[in-house]
This record gives sequence, C-alpha cells and structure tokens, in this order.
Amino acid sequence: MTVSTETSLDVVEMLSAQRPGALQDEINSRRHQIDRLLEQIERWRCETTRNLSQLQDQQRILDGALHAQNDGSYAQQLLDSWEQLQSHPRLHEAAVRVSSNDLEQQSLFLVTTHDLRLYRSDTNESRWLGAFEIELTFMTGAIKMRNLDTRRGGRDHPHVVDQTPCFGAHSHAFAQLMSKGDLVVLYELLIQYIETLNLEDEWGRYGAYWFEVDDEWPPEESEGQDDRDGRHLEAVAA
Repeated sequence: MTVSTETSLDVVEMLSAQRPGALQDEINSRRHQIDRLLEQIERWRCETTRNLSQLQDQQRILDGALHAQNDGSYAQQLLDSWEQLQSHPRLHEAAVRVSSNDLEQQSLFLVTTHDLRLYRSDTNESRWLGAFEIELTFMTGAIKMRNLDTRRGGRDHPHVVDQTPCFGAHSHAFAQLMSKGDLVVLYELLIQYIETLNLEDEWGRYGAYWFEVDDEWPPEESEGQDDRDGRHLEAVAA
C-alpha cells in the first residue's frame, strides 16, 4: 500500500493539532480526580490522628483517675487548686454544669476574660480573639473550646475543629494536668495555647481567617456584663 506524501502530512498535522489537546484535557481531568482523592485522604488522616490522640489522652486521664482514688491527698489538692484558680486574673467565670455531650456527666466550664489575642511569631502581629469558654470533662478527659466573640471560617480557633483542640505533641501534658487536678497550671497552658498560632502545623494556615482582616471590634474597658452574657448566649446558640 502506498501512502502519498500529502496524506502523511495530513496525518501528522491531525495528530499534532488534535491529540495533544485531547490528551491534555484527559490529564487535567484525571489530575483533578487525584487531587480530590488526596484531599479526602489527608482529611481522613488528620481526623484519624486527632481521634487517636484524643483516645490516648483520655486513657492517660482515666489511668490518673484510678491512681488518684488511692491517693488520699488528691481531693484536697483539687480543692486547693480550685480555690487558687478563682483569683486568676484572666478568669472571668467558673462553674460546674451538665456536660454539653452527656447529660449524666458534669463538666467544669471556665470563661476567660475578653482580652485574649492570637499572636504569630514570624511577623509579631496579633489579632483580638475575645473570650473563650473552656469545658473540662474530667470523667472522659475531654477538653472543648468555644470562641464567644470572633469565630471565623466556621472555626473557634485555627487549631480548634468542632470545638476540639488539637494539642499535637503536647497532648500528654494537658492529659497529665487533668489527671492530677492541677487546675491553675492547666488553665494557664490552655490560655497560652489559645493565644499561639503554630505556623509549622498544617492547621496553622487557618490563621488567615483572623490575620487577613483588621480587628473588627477591639475590647472596651467599659464593656458591661450584660453585653458579655448576650454574646455568650449567641455563641452557644450558634
């Protein structure tokens, strides 16, 4: 079979003009599918890591609680720590109420003062966060945080998802303090955690929700209690 030079040129021109375009569309479509799968896998990995960390923390706390039952000084230590916490300068309110997760359990609810700020170490910038409600459930070791003033992007904080903080490599420290009942040091570390943006953590990028805008409502010294309580109720309802 003889193929003319003209026909050969037509074939080359067709392959050059059409096939690369079709192939590019196919590659782009496939890459888009792979990107979505990678995002899903990354979310699953983060969720699995977070769940594992929470279970390990709860295990440590329960172990500590069992040990505390045999320690006659634990109750007195917890009471002394509670009394010291009442005078903490950055604590606005502390109360024991029914757990937000289990009506048969009780949790310790701590409301911070409204002057919390989020700091980033690379630029020395900060943004006002306002007040947080921290829920401590000693029976399970769960710690929850709710932003009462400046929730952004569906988050209470760059490192808090669904009110659950990701403590990373420091989770054991919080678990140990809860098991010992050292409320003062625990509260101070929680405040430090809230005011810190870990830029090396993959969730650190969510800090942009706060740092890409100026402070919308800086705290006022004249703010009344009624205003704070109103925002508190709105945040819980949200």
